[in-house]
Amino acid sequence: MRTQMSTIAVFFFSSIATATEQSESNISYDLAFNYLSFNNPTYLLQEPSNGQRWFLTEKSGIVYSFANAADTKVKNVYIDISSRVDHSFEGGLLGMAFDPEFSQNRFVYLSYTSSSEPQKDNSKTLISRISRFRADAENLGLDPSSELIIFSLDQPWNNHNGGHIAFGPDKFLYAGFGDGGSWGDPNNNAQNTSTILGSMIRIDVRNASAKKKYRIPKQNPFSSNRSCSDKKGCPEIFAWGFRNPWRWSFDLETGQLWMGDVGQGNREEINRVELGKNYGWNCYEGNADYRNKPCNPAEYYEKPVLDYKRFPVPNSRHGHAASVTGGYVYRGQRIPSAKGVYFYADFVVGKVWGLRNPYSDLAENQLLFDTDYQIVSFAQDNEGELYFLSFSNQGRIYKLRAKQ
Repeated sequence: MRTQMSTIAVFFFSSIATATEQSESNISYDLAFNYLSFNNPTYLLQEPSNGQRWFLTEKSGIVYSFANAADTKVKNVYIDISSRVDHSFEGGLLGMAFDPEFSQNRFVYLSYTSSSEPQKDNSKTLISRISRFRADAENLGLDPSSELIIFSLDQPWNNHNGGHIAFGPDKFLYAGFGDGGSWGDPNNNAQNTSTILGSMIRIDVRNASAKKKYRIPKQNPFSSNRSCSDKKGCPEIFAWGFRNPWRWSFDLETGQLWMGDVGQGNREEINRVELGKNYGWNCYEGNADYRNKPCNPAEYYEKPVLDYKRFPVPNSRHGHAASVTGGYVYRGQRIPSAKGVYFYADFVVGKVWGLRNPYSDLAENQLLFDTDYQIVSFAQDNEGELYFLSFSNQGRIYKLRAKQ
């Protein structure tokens, strides 16, 4: 995720899929909740099997709940852990997930960054955490005192934190982490499987306790190792070679994991993430060479499904800007023409694209619409309909629709 403001510019779009920059689209969007706004929203989700309410995380450490009604004016604090959250630069409350067995155990998981003194911006001691909390009987709020820290990861810098979490179809908890930050992955973390940095992890949090926080799924590629300290591969790792996975999702129909991985200075990429594969950073940035030594031959790495070239933007820090926001494969009913389309966006310029036939060698990429918003995340309701969140324009929520 990048947070710099910039002027929108027209750019050249390139991809391994067929790319169409200017095209007629029958997909648009509307404001979803007319009276609600938020301060730097990061994620939006519904409780499993209950589409009556939404839950939204703010970067500062607050989660709100509100009714799934366009005219609702009330947002309630579901939990406030802002005193525990260090939200400097790209840190903050970055992810949330309901336990697959939530109706029985009332467990909710939050992913956030903290530090030795969170309220003093101690970003040099930033720590990524995944914590479990318990909801009250009516699910009106989470008990802050119920926190069980499931997983912690020291961050060498305060950018490229990743932070998204979700339960897969296998009911294991997945979490994506960036390479640790700075520029160009100076510590080569993403290609080092003896660190969690730059990887997607998968853990079993069923029956988690203070004594045994999680278990390792046997199918993980390094599951036979005791820990990262063995220097043979961290047992938690599912896949690796990522720079900063910013929003990823599971296809409701196929179970496939789709990811947007933010690039360094030239290219942004979309990946289909599979068990035990290496996605190339920092040997490759998208499909382009980044660092050739010491790297394996190209066939050793998994190529992105799609990548696009960065573009000039006036007044940006480095003279150019882009930051991919991964989305979802559409499985709803209200936009028949979008069935099976993978949606994604760019945070800096507010464009939204759709990758049609994403599982085919004949996949076609299409610009669906352009906005003036900083699209920080997509969301999917229990019916498969899609939304997106904006950092800009007072932190509003928008819903995709078919044009009339």
